Amino acid sequence: LRLLFESFPQYQFLFVGYTDNPDFVQRLTRCPNVAFVPEIPYKQLPDLIRGFDVAIVPHQDNAVTRGNDLLKVLDYLACGVPVVSTRCSNVEEYAGALYVADSSERFIEQVKELVERRLHDPVPGYAIARSRDWASQVPTLAAQLFAPLPTTNASREVLSI
Repeated sequence: LRLLFESFPQYQFLFVGYTDNPDFVQRLTRCPNVAFVPEIPYKQLPDLIRGFDVAIVPHQDNAVTRGNDLLKVLDYLACGVPVVSTRCSNVEEYAGALYVADSSERFIEQVKELVERRLHDPVPGYAIARSRDWASQVPTLAAQLFAPLPTTNASREVLSI
């Protein structure tokens, strides 16, 4: 992050949301081009996101982040903003709609290209977000929850004990 902030002193980086790490926020906001806004009402979030030139997901790629499902990426895609992410949290699933960087240098290049050239097609991101909205997901989840459990010989043996 420090390298990103230093590479673009003319850009303003805004971090929004809850954190349980005040030391991290303090380190971030020492940079003159970084601001942190605590939680905001969810209904205000789309308007805030639409104001981003680029949304970033600068997570480390490790055992903790690899299993995450980044709902914020879906929010970004639904709002039509370009997203630059590190290769973490299953972002490859959205590869056709966001920009995945394999190095700090490539992350910085992609941010610069998107801000300066503003060449981004939001349509693939809209489609992904629509496919993951509640109206699409709830019937699938309900079918899984209410489906009969498969019976196997092993489960019959356990039940007969």
